[in-house]
Amino acid sequence: MAAPVPQLILFYDHGCAICRAEMMRMARWDTDGRLQLIDSSAPDFDAGAHGFTARALDRELHAVTAEGEVLKGLAAIRRAYALTRHGWLWKITAWPGLKPGFDRFYLWFARNRLAISRWLFIGRVANAPACPNVCTDACARKLKGSNS
Repeated sequence: MAAPVPQLILFYDHGCAICRAEMMRMARWDTDGRLQLIDSSAPDFDAGAHGFTARALDRELHAVTAEGEVLKGLAAIRRAYALTRHGWLWKITAWPGLKPGFDRFYLWFARNRLAISRWLFIGRVANAPACPNVCTDACARKLKGSNS
């Protein structure tokens, strides 16, 4: 049987402990193979091959739907969680009165994610193994094992 075609490709920063932890959680929840996770911080990653600049991908999370629509920031996160059937966790961030505030907070977080990750995860994930461009369950298990 052929591998499922992903409905969403996420470009994330594996060097950010928070980002990495979120992507590994989504990889575990993605039981239907709807997501493809790509480490945009990998040394051999070519942003241009995907139609982006490295700077744009570094600024905020990007995703591309199966239809070719580009989603950024919380829109990408909301879609990814919805595909894992955990969309309810992020639904409040799309409420009309709250969405602008959440979107601004996300942009602030994205700019400061590495410092926040270092502060929150001091020493716990600093030596996490490198992840291949397409994360798999094996990668998630390996990452989980390195945190103990």
